[in-house]
Amino acid sequence: METLDAIRRYRIIPQATFTGEDKVLPVIGAICSGGLPLVCIVMNRSVTRKILALAVNTFTDTYIGVKVFDAEGAELACRCGVRFICSPFFSEKIMNICRDYGIRYIPGCLTPTEIHSAASAGADAILISPSYIITPSMLERYIAESPHIKFIADCPADPYPASDYAAISRLLGVIDPTLTAGTLDETAAGCRDAVNKYSSERY
Repeated sequence: METLDAIRRYRIIPQATFTGEDKVLPVIGAICSGGLPLVCIVMNRSVTRKILALAVNTFTDTYIGVKVFDAEGAELACRCGVRFICSPFFSEKIMNICRDYGIRYIPGCLTPTEIHSAASAGADAILISPSYIITPSMLERYIAESPHIKFIADCPADPYPASDYAAISRLLGVIDPTLTAGTLDETAAGCRDAVNKYSSERY
């Protein structure tokens, strides 16, 4: 299944930020045990090439993506074999790196001008980042005005929860950092709840 098809099916992408290598595999394991084969890892110093490659090779049926902030992070993640790269902004350099590796790039945009620039460069999926600046009703208008583009919302916890964006039927998916904020058991339970509420797998 292609990455965007998996996002369309499950709709919720847990975001994980790690402060130590020892947390990476347990958290991804909890997400998977909750029935969500998707995760977006935030690139930072704790996410080394070694641990990222181990995660990709351990969870071979999971769509592991990485949110990067520069071309170096994108290069490292692509070399590890992740399924997708996203960033909170559009970068032609990151896009070209992802193309070279055959990995999907989902650039972050906020304004119609940014969306148009990214789409003109070849992006067919856009990350609205940060989504809290764009209300759910505004995002619905974006989707209506650009039906050829697939949108994903990059959601913080406040002021609009991920559920407000997930309720938009034509939105491809939502990145949700709150699912990994608690214990491993809470992460697994939250993912199960998300699958039951939003995934097409519930039918």
